[in-house]
Amino acid sequence: MKKYELLYIIDKDVADDKREAAMKMVENEIEASNGVVSSVDKWGMKKYAYTINFKNEGFYVLVAFEADPASLKTLEHKMKVSDAFVRYMITNVIENKKTEAAKTAKKPERRERNDKFSYQRPYADAAPVAAPVAAPVTAPVVEAAPVAEVAVEQVEA
Repeated sequence: MKKYELLYIIDKDVADDKREAAMKMVENEIEASNGVVSSVDKWGMKKYAYTINFKNEGFYVLVAFEADPASLKTLEHKMKVSDAFVRYMITNVIENKKTEAAKTAKKPERRERNDKFSYQRPYADAAPVAAPVAAPVTAPVVEAAPVAEVAVEQVEA
């Protein structure tokens, strides 16, 4: 037998006695197929995230149970046929061993966590080092081109 969760919404227009009968029908159907109902959590009237069949709210119920996978077909069929149920969803509950271990593990103190993740400069205790001095740059010497002598004649006026 596997663990499941069933979340279903009952129409808000259904009378209280019929709503209780619908919830009892779900429990009886699970138990009739050799399943075990762990818990029934009635969330009550809640607003929908979007309109469904021109309505804005319904009665939410969460049921945790254990059953055989083959027995879910009959439960789904009965919920589809009934007009009381607006929506339903059955999910398989998978227990994660890592999650259980993480819940029971001791958390480190705040100081230890901050020291672990804080940034430390790599040579914080070392003396400051002067920047290296670059060698002087000498520009290549360029010789000036020889100037041609031009003869200038004076004109008498």
